[in-house]
Amino acid sequence: MTHFRLNLLLTGLGGLLANGLLAAISVWLISSGILRPPLTHPAVTLISVLIFGGFSLAEIPMMVFAMRRLILESHIREGVVLLAERKGHKAL
Repeated sequence: MTHFRLNLLLTGLGGLLANGLLAAISVWLISSGILRPPLTHPAVTLISVLIFGGFSLAEIPMMVFAMRRLILESHIREGVVLLAERKGHKAL
């Protein structure tokens, strides 16, 4: 495994762990009663989860394709791909 692929793997895993931690904290805050749920109607919550989840899942193949193309085009762009991947983990 090359140094670049290892960095890409580590940043991806770091983003997943950070998002998992944020999700666990959110569930704990709402289930303990410290915070009220922002969406109180189950139908609105379900529709929101389906829409946002669908966009997130649809974006993954496009992001992987774009990263692979950037890697194949130039060795100079490795830093750009890593930076985009670090900044791009917003809600997965």
